[in-house]
Amino acid sequence: EKANFDPQLLFQDVNAKLTYRPSFNQQFNVSTYASRDELNFLYADTSSAENVNVSDIRYADESAKSNRGVSLRWTSSITPRLKVITSLGYSRFQGLYFSTDSIRNNLFAVDSTQFSFREATLRDWSALHEWQLASANHSMKWGVSFNQVSTSNKRRATNQAEALENADGRTLTFFLGDEWKWNRLVVMPSARLNLYSNVP
Repeated sequence: EKANFDPQLLFQDVNAKLTYRPSFNQQFNVSTYASRDELNFLYADTSSAENVNVSDIRYADESAKSNRGVSLRWTSSITPRLKVITSLGYSRFQGLYFSTDSIRNNLFAVDSTQFSFREATLRDWSALHEWQLASANHSMKWGVSFNQVSTSNKRRATNQAEALENADGRTLTFFLGDEWKWNRLVVMPSARLNLYSNVP
């Protein structure tokens, strides 16, 4: 028999973008976002037949996920055909989970509690510098980008010591793209070189 199921949900997010043009050929953009989702619920698992199930268990579970991010972008038109784009970005994701089980042994009249906890975090840094050259039927882009991802995973439970795992990865990318258009035919050759390093 299951009773007292009482879920509580919360979802919220916000986005904002600011654009500034100091001149006709220059443009700056700042973008931010934030979100948070929560799910909490309580429920009980009980039985009136003690010879079948001698325990009453009440569960309390809480979970939350949040995401934060900001990016900066600068676009400069050198000539009507040549454009330079530089951008920086950062985002952070975090997930939390906590569970508590309250156990009542009706046969021996003994109460006990068990819990588990987990926190997962991911941080992402990025940077991009790109050149674009365009004409009526042909366009090219080339540049370099950098990305670093850091993760941490923290866990703890009843009768278990806290465990923490961290990891970092970095990628440096050089890229070149080309695009040709002939009526409905589009050819897009490209090349990309990735240099990856991992820091445990």
